[in-house]
Formats: sequence, structure tokens, C-alpha cells
Amino acid sequence: NTKRKIYIHYTTLATHVDVRNASVVDRGGRYEVMITLHPGSAATMAPATARHAGRPLAVILDGDVTAVLTITKPLTGDIVFSADFTRDEAARIVAGLQRW
Repeated sequence: NTKRKIYIHYTTLATHVDVRNASVVDRGGRYEVMITLHPGSAATMAPATARHAGRPLAVILDGDVTAVLTITKPLTGDIVFSADFTRDEAARIVAGLQRW
């Protein structure tokens, strides 16, 4: 819900097929989404994100950018992201990831 421009490269690192589990994490009223990748997908994600430290990574759900993460370290099997979600927003994202 910002006016921030985001330019997305067409390379996809993971899709819904790569997600083993998704859940809402409550951090004392601040809600985040945790994604657990299948082991093979995590093995692909780690080296790809290691090369892009400091760069943004877009999380896209149903064609909309849901969150933009700045990669600080290689992403592995468990990925937690937040964008100041409300509980309902985080739950909608989790439901979207689990729908498939």
C-alpha cells in the first residue's frame, strides 16, 4: 500500500510448489509469515540468495507484490517475512500459499 516503485526481474526462485508449509507468526501483535520450503527448493534458494545480499526480493501472491525483503543472508528452508501485516493480511497470505 505504498507508492514505492519496485522493478521485478523475471527470474523466479520459488513458487507455491516449493512451499512445504506456511504459517502466521505473532510477535507480540506484529504479524509475520513463515514459509518452510521443501529440502530441494531450499538447496536451490540458498546459493541464489547468497549472491544477492543487500538486494530486494519480492514476494508475489496472486499477481500482487505482497512484501519486499532485503536479503541479508542466504535464505534456506525457513523464511520469515514481515511488512507490518495485520493478522488478517498475514492469514490471507498463508491461505494463498496453502491453497495450491
